[in-house]
Amino acid sequence: MTERRTRQHRGGLTKPCTCPPRRWASCPHSWRLELMVRGERHRVSLDKLAGERLSRPRARALAQELATKIRKGEWPPAPVAPQPQPVTLTVDEAMPKYLVHVASPHPGRHRKGEGGRKADESSDRSRAKMILCHWFHEGGGFRFGTLPLDQLRAYHVETIVTNDRVQGRPASTINKVMLLLRGFCRWLHAKGYVNEPILASDSEVMRREQETKRSRRLAAEERERLLAQCRPWLRTLVEAALETACRLGELLGLTWEMVDLDKRMITLPASLTKTSQSRAIPITTRLEALLRMRRHDPAGEELSPTARVFGDELGNAVGSIKKAWRTATRKAGISNLRFHDLRRKAASTLLERGIPLHFVSKILGHSNVATTSIYLSASGVDLRNAFDEMERREREAAEGQQQRPPAQANPDDTPIGMDRSSHAANADLSARCTTAIN
Repeated sequence: MTERRTRQHRGGLTKPCTCPPRRWASCPHSWRLELMVRGERHRVSLDKLAGERLSRPRARALAQELATKIRKGEWPPAPVAPQPQPVTLTVDEAMPKYLVHVASPHPGRHRKGEGGRKADESSDRSRAKMILCHWFHEGGGFRFGTLPLDQLRAYHVETIVTNDRVQGRPASTINKVMLLLRGFCRWLHAKGYVNEPILASDSEVMRREQETKRSRRLAAEERERLLAQCRPWLRTLVEAALETACRLGELLGLTWEMVDLDKRMITLPASLTKTSQSRAIPITTRLEALLRMRRHDPAGEELSPTARVFGDELGNAVGSIKKAWRTATRKAGISNLRFHDLRRKAASTLLERGIPLHFVSKILGHSNVATTSIYLSASGVDLRNAFDEMERREREAAEGQQQRPPAQANPDDTPIGMDRSSHAANADLSARCTTAIN
């Protein structure tokens, strides 16, 4: 008790030894501050704190300074959190993170290739792989993917785009590469991987290329040749595309729970469509017959609701159709035909059958009729066929006027040049389109 009072009386200055206080100035032990403040004991080695052996006056001055800080609550100082060492990622390491960001849902926004939910993930991965493999010859040569992010400059990004132009790649391919690179660079800056924007907003190299709209369709004389060379499951898929105007991914992802054969309607959920909006498609008589043939497995059992409509015999999903498609078109002697061109052909057929344009737009899943008008832009052959059809109908009308009595009228309002059964079928299809849209 006496010793504690003595230490407090000396301001807490003491030495951790058995030497008497009168010899502390000459003893070899270090000075220490021991102080009790608000029930908390504080012990500080003054020599260790100063980094040298202290004399009594210097030790007393340092003890008084520390005692003041302790009573004010300024000692011990708050621990300093260790600063994280900056981690420099490479483009190879950052690109997969960006692709995950692109593929994730973003409410209220849809932009293919930049944050949209229905960005084509496989195409983005393939395109990113091509970008990462670009080779630069500067500095002994390096691959773009190995470049650290802190060394990434606009020169590297613009060089990749310029190289694509020099190689004569299609404008659509160049635009998709630019879209991916621009989104990647903006994402790096937004996430703090780089301190400054990489690309300037007025970059001449990164300007969008003017694309030539594709107008290729399956010609009437090509249809039978193509179907004759398709394997059975591919033939069914082709015929379904021509009847529904669906995209390939929508057909391959279609399950039986989305098909109502009784009401003759297909309901595509938002998770399956490109625009993230559900869509209803009427089932034609021909398509209904095809679907009923695929409704059962080889054992005669009805497939489960989750089975794929256009899968294998057991309803399992099929892989890519690229090889089978190339083989069928090559054997049929058809060139420059893509599966997506069947969608354009199907939409054109709906218009030719008298389905209003706004109905066709809804069936295609377009957000407005203007998109459908551009999508179905007429080619020279289409215009020539339209004029030939117009002249044929005029000739038939003139011949009919000569053969029929003047007072005779068309009782069921069937268009000239169309038999009553075709007219009735088109009327039924139009009525079900109206029901689907409403």
